[in-house]
Amino acid sequence: METLFQIFDNVEDAIVAMALRLRRFLTRRPQERRRVARTPMVKPQHQGPRQADSGPAEPADQD
Repeated sequence: METLFQIFDNVEDAIVAMALRLRRFLTRRPQERRRVARTPMVKPQHQGPRQADSGPAEPADQD
């Protein structure tokens, strides 16, 4: 039964933390808000089939 109360305490703490973050986010100016909210672009690690078949990777020897 005690673990159930611990879970409720953890959930309550998480909700309070999210509310504080949201309030802090909403009180910023729009320029600051955009800078904080923007996530960096993630480049794909693998090549798609169109990129792989676009041509030879190395130039052919010309004898």
